[in-house]
Amino acid sequence: MLLPGRAAAVAPLFLVAAAGSASAAPQVDQAVAARTVSLAPDRSAVRHVASDGALWARGASYKASAGAEGFTYVPFLGSDAPRSWPVRFRLRSATIGGRPLALSAPDVRRDGDRLVLDRGSVEVRYDLDVDSVEQSFALEGIAGERDELLLFVDVTTDLRTRAEGRSFRFEGPRGGVGFGAAVALDGAGRSLEIETTVHDGGLVFRVPADFVASSIGPVVVDPVISTFAIDTFAVELTAPDVAFQSVSGVYLVAYEENFSAVDGDVYWRALDAASLAILDEGYLDLAGTRAARPRVASLTQDDSFLCVFSRENVGGQPELIGVYRDAAAVSPWNPEFTVATPDLVSIPAFHDVGGERFTGAGPANYAVVWERRPSVAPLDGSSIVAR
Repeated sequence: MLLPGRAAAVAPLFLVAAAGSASAAPQVDQAVAARTVSLAPDRSAVRHVASDGALWARGASYKASAGAEGFTYVPFLGSDAPRSWPVRFRLRSATIGGRPLALSAPDVRRDGDRLVLDRGSVEVRYDLDVDSVEQSFALEGIAGERDELLLFVDVTTDLRTRAEGRSFRFEGPRGGVGFGAAVALDGAGRSLEIETTVHDGGLVFRVPADFVASSIGPVVVDPVISTFAIDTFAVELTAPDVAFQSVSGVYLVAYEENFSAVDGDVYWRALDAASLAILDEGYLDLAGTRAARPRVASLTQDDSFLCVFSRENVGGQPELIGVYRDAAAVSPWNPEFTVATPDLVSIPAFHDVGGERFTGAGPANYAVVWERRPSVAPLDGSSIVAR
C-alpha cells in the first residue's frame, strides 16, 4: 500500500508486506516482513519533460522551460509559497558597432542537459546543473570585427532587480534569482569579465571592441543563473497512487509535487516488485500550472500502465490528461492525450482509473471515471461520467 496524506518535508513511503502462507492468519509481529522505500524525487540529476508546448526541466532548486517566448527560470521558494515568481529571458537584439545582426525565430532543441534556442546569428544556450543554469550566447563569424558587441536581453519578472557590482539579484519576499557576472570567452580560451547594465526592461551585455577584434573562433558571453532563498523551504509531496503489473513484475507510483500554492507537478517511479529497486523515474508534467491528483492503473493483457491527472488549462479550468506506457523497466511514456475537458457549465473532478485483469483473446480496456461538476449556478446536479 502507499501511505496517503499531506506531509510537508516528508516523502511518501512505499510499503510492501509479505504475509507468508495464505492458509494461515499471520501475526503482524511475526509473519509479516515489511520493507519500505522513500519515494522522494531524486535531486542528484536534472529531470526533463516536454509539456505545455515547451521543453521543461527540474533541478533541485528551480525549474525552467525553453520555448518560442524565450527561456524561463522559476526558483523554488517553498511548497507553501502563495505563488511562483518566474524570470523570463529573451534575446531582443545583438549589434556590432551599432549594426544589428539578423535574429531568426527561436529553433528550440535539447541536447542532454543543454537547452538551445538557435536565433541564427546567435545561439542561446542554457546548460542545466542541479543547482544552477549557465546561460551563454555563442556568436560565430564576428572574430576580427573592430567594434563593440552589444547583446540586449529582455527580462520579464515581478521580482525587483538589484545590482550587486557586476552581478544582479531579482528579489522577492521569499528569495529569488541570482544572476552572476557575465564573462566573454573566445575559441582560444581567453576570458574577460564584462559590463552588464540594466536598460529599458532588460539587461545589456557589452563586449569591448578590442576583445572582439583579437578574438579567435566563436565569442561566447556567459553568466550563471541560480536560486537564493531567505529561508529553507520544504517540498510537499501529496496525492499518491500506485498500480501493479503482474506480467512485468513492476509497481508504478505517481504523486503530486507542490512547487508552490498555484503550481503542481506530477512525478512517477517504476519499482521492481521483487527488490523494490528503482527501475526508472521522472516527471510527467512540469508546466507552470497546477497538475494534480495522478491516478494510475495497469492492463494485464497489454502489460502496460495508464496515468490520468488533472491539469489547469489556459483558462484556469481543470482538464483530464492521460499518458500511457509499456510496463517494461525503461519504456518511454507515449505522448499525452486529453481524456476530458471542461465546458461552459461543468468541470471534470475527482477522477479515477482502472484496468482489466483479462488475459484471453480480444481487446481489453482501461476505464476512467470522474464527476461532472457544475461550474456555474446552480451548483447542484453533478453526474458521474465513465470513458
